[in-house]
Amino acid sequence: VTALKKKKEVSSTLERSKRRKGEKDLAKVRRKKIVEGDHMLTLKQAAQEMEALISRLEREREERLHAQVPTGPSAFSTLKGQLMAPCRGKVIESFGNHVDPITKLTSFSPGISIGTKSGTKVMAVAAGSVAYVGNLRGYGNFIILNHDGRFYTTYSGLGKMTVTNGQYVRGGDRIGTASTDGVIKFELRDKREPVDPIEWIRFDSF
Repeated sequence: VTALKKKKEVSSTLERSKRRKGEKDLAKVRRKKIVEGDHMLTLKQAAQEMEALISRLEREREERLHAQVPTGPSAFSTLKGQLMAPCRGKVIESFGNHVDPITKLTSFSPGISIGTKSGTKVMAVAAGSVAYVGNLRGYGNFIILNHDGRFYTTYSGLGKMTVTNGQYVRGGDRIGTASTDGVIKFELRDKREPVDPIEWIRFDSF
């Protein structure tokens, strides 16, 4: 009888321990889901603000075109697969939809994230003019370059920025440096539409 009671007590203790662990794991997932949800909301709002900026630049471009003679196809479009990477590093987030393995929440990345070192040189991937220099929650310090009045590249997660609005830059020119976390977010847009930068960048330039 004593042995059976002891065995039952041990079993009850293990069951309680298992239940407590399950509750802790569930609480952890719930907390992560809340944090991840807030993070996704911030990024979504930032992406909408970036979209608004690009749309404004597009409207201004279209207004200018009405007053000018068409200049023909964009030279930038011929650079697909030949662009240099904006910085040395490793792609840590790809373009497109992502599903968190724990929370199962889906998010969309309109560009790629490159892991590098703090202070790493960030370069213009091709010649263009600086269309915007600013700061945005979720993006940090960022720069938009206008290429041929049709394509735009955006560089965010910058620490130091070394260009100003309206400035012309060549491919390879330094436009800033990576911030302390060493993550550069890079986007490429054809007018308002985000496209996958990996299809445009030379892999050996990372």
